[in-house]
Parts: sequence; structure tokens; C-alpha cells
Amino acid sequence: MRARESFEAAMERGDEFEVGELKALCSNPVLAPIIRNLVLVRGEQSGFFHEGLLINYRNEAYSLCPDERLKIAHPVDLHRLGAWSNYQRELFHHRRIQPFKQVFRELYLPNSDELKEQTLSRRYAGHQIQPRKAAALLKSRGWLAAYEEGLQKVYYKEDIVATIYAMAGWFSPSEVEAPTIEIIRFEDRKTGKPLYISQVPKLVFSEVMRDVDLVVSVSHVGGVDPEASLSTIEIRKVILEELLKLLKLENVLLTANHAKVRGGVMGNTQFIWVVALCIKWEPALSTYCLYTPATEAGYFCRL
Repeated sequence: MRARESFEAAMERGDEFEVGELKALCSNPVLAPIIRNLVLVRGEQSGFFHEGLLINYRNEAYSLCPDERLKIAHPVDLHRLGAWSNYQRELFHHRRIQPFKQVFRELYLPNSDELKEQTLSRRYAGHQIQPRKAAALLKSRGWLAAYEEGLQKVYYKEDIVATIYAMAGWFSPSEVEAPTIEIIRFEDRKTGKPLYISQVPKLVFSEVMRDVDLVVSVSHVGGVDPEASLSTIEIRKVILEELLKLLKLENVLLTANHAKVRGGVMGNTQFIWVVALCIKWEPALSTYCLYTPATEAGYFCRL
């Protein structure tokens, strides 16, 4: 348990390991199965570590020098290399069980609104959460609760402080009104000046947003998970691709966010929105929403 948590923390920090160090760790019967099922990355190359080699999803092997350095791949790295869905498929086919959520980990990238705002994110603005449950969850993820500043997470290596601001403060009596998330901001640890979203390392941004999404999902006053991350869409697409192969269906075409089904109900073409599970028929272009907890709470999605 402690070893898994240490490797997960190393991935979140972007720590590097020398090849010789990894070989030594693999000699340990407890650590070897953990390392063997993790995707590592070196520059533009990625793969599983096996007997001093890096073997990718194509079964291509890269030789490694003892002093070369590798790091545990984060979805940010796999997305940058264009290999994220390939490794998801690799795990699915070979039934690899990872020690923690790595390849199927949620990924959050800055959206256009955040880049336009420049120094803050309003992605979760307006969501009321239960303060005690939120503080307990974030504390387990390395966040600190400060009376004046609110909830903060410090990245000493990058000199960045992430802060979640709430209307009326975090520590007002919850019996009166639950705190409402207002903005998320990244600041320089030494100067305290706000950082542009584009300046924040993508790994740091993704992990911070993942923590906030977890809090909103679990401790939301309404009990609703309001956000679909990029990884949610990717994972649904991979599952759909594998199911289509198993069912031998050839009339379904997967695009960026849709599944196009030819010859569906009454011979019409259907567009299924992977994000919200909505269906649109052609040529009538009628829109229907499949039953989800989000639709039950009034979050109806339209194409």
C-alpha cells in the first residue's frame, strides 16, 4: 500500500528514476509487479520497463543505458505523445492491472475560457459543497486549510501555490449556507503574484483540477457530478471501440466526440454524443437524452 502511494506521488511530482535504480527496485519481489505494470517515459519514447528495456504498445523495445533517466508517465505525457488511447487498449487486451490509476487517470487541460481569463479558472464556479467532507478529501491529497487564504496546495518544486476561493469563505458556519466555489487560482510561491494559466505546467494544472473535480463530485450539496473530463471521453471511446470489435459491428464510426451509427432506428443515421449520451437522428434531427444522473437533476444536454 505504501509503495503504491509512493509511486503515484512520484508520478504526480514528475520524479525521475535512473535505469540502474529501477533495475535494483525490480529485484524486490514487492516492488517488481508495481514497476512492471507502469508505463514509463523517456523523451519521445514510452513503454513498460522489462529487464532494462523499454517496450511500447507496439512491442518495440528500446535499449537503455544505466545512467539514463525515466519517469512514470502521466496522462499529460501520453496525450502529448499521441499514445494515450493505445496504452488504454493495451491494458484492456492484455488484462494488465495497474497498482494505481495511471493510464485511465482523468486528464484536465485548460479550456478556451480559462486561457481567456488568463490568471484564474471558473470551471467549477457556482457549485456548493459540504465543507467538512471537502476538507477531509483534499487533506488526503496534500491540500492545506488556511483560515484567511482558504484551501491551498503547494508545489515546492515548481514554486506554485494553487488556491480554491469560495464565496463567503470556507469556514463560515455550514448550518447557514454551504460554501460556493468561486475561482481557482495559481500563484507564485515566492512573490504571491498570480500566474497565467498558460504558464502553469500541464501536470500541475491537471492534478489540481482532478482534486477539485473529486471534491465537487463527492461532496457536492446536490450530489451531482457536473463535469466530464477529457479522459472520460477518451475512456468511453476506447470501451466503445473494444465492444464494437467483440460484437463485430461495422456500421459504427467513431469521431472526436460522437459515434455515428448508420442504418439505425427506421433506417436513419444516429449521432450519439459520447460526452452526455445524447442521440440525434437524421434526417429528422430529433434529439433525445439517455437517462443519466445528470439528466435527472436537470442537466439536459443538447447536440
